[in-house]
Amino acid sequence: MPRRFHYVTMDESIVMPNHFHGIFIITDKAFDEGTCSLGTVVGAFKSLTTNEYILGLDSEGWQPFDRRLWQRNYYEHIIRDDKDLDRIRNYISLNAARWSEDTENPAHEWRITQKTPSK
Repeated sequence: MPRRFHYVTMDESIVMPNHFHGIFIITDKAFDEGTCSLGTVVGAFKSLTTNEYILGLDSEGWQPFDRRLWQRNYYEHIIRDDKDLDRIRNYISLNAARWSEDTENPAHEWRITQKTPSK
């Protein structure tokens, strides 16, 4: 992202099997120049990573995706102080260790115990 937007840096981030957590730091200069919005940055991130993933389908044998790699929207939170930044960095850094407990994990106990309805 910093190559595309010189006013954006990536802070803590992690790629999970079904989602991504990351902190984009956007400098005040970008807003002063009127050249930036969070939506623009996230849209570019999704576009760049989708294009890279498409290249990896053939070269790396990655699993194909159906129509869209990313969901339509995203969750945002404006970090206002160091305490909030530390809390979110910690959440992101520990996210992989909590994957086994994530209800979106296909191997999660909750999903395994669900009964498939009879037809």
